[in-house]
Amino acid sequence: MNSKIENLEERYVQGEVEAGLYQKFSQRYESEKVDLEKLLPANEISSSNLIQIIEKGLRIAGNLSETWALSNYDDKRKLQNLVFPDGILYNKQKDAVRTPKINSIFAPIPILTRVAKENKKGHLHKSDLNSHLVPGTGIEPALPCENQILSLTRLPIPPSGR
Repeated sequence: MNSKIENLEERYVQGEVEAGLYQKFSQRYESEKVDLEKLLPANEISSSNLIQIIEKGLRIAGNLSETWALSNYDDKRKLQNLVFPDGILYNKQKDAVRTPKINSIFAPIPILTRVAKENKKGHLHKSDLNSHLVPGTGIEPALPCENQILSLTRLPIPPSGR
């Protein structure tokens, strides 16, 4: 709104806008500015313990299985919809459960929680974010979920890692 007011004033000074139009729009813009300024305090995050709330949220998200176990039915539904926005699919013939999509905000939380526990100073190193359980990518092609174990279709070159 401030930029609209400044732009209007500049155009008035340069003679691009007549005095009547300038008065009309400057009053309208000033009125809208006052209305917007009244709304600003209502939209601010004014929590005296915001850091504690964020830490609690990270603790919950870092240990979803415990959160799930301690939740009631409604909270479990909300948690499930939050983590798996497209739902959970079950294939009765294969007795397999699959999720087409996981909320991307939850993917790095277990890794970051582990790193934060191990690293007391809080300084992240690039190597901290590498998984210690999964070897790095190799020549082996990525395959869809319908295939069986990768050793049936992979190239005869072992993957990197342990």
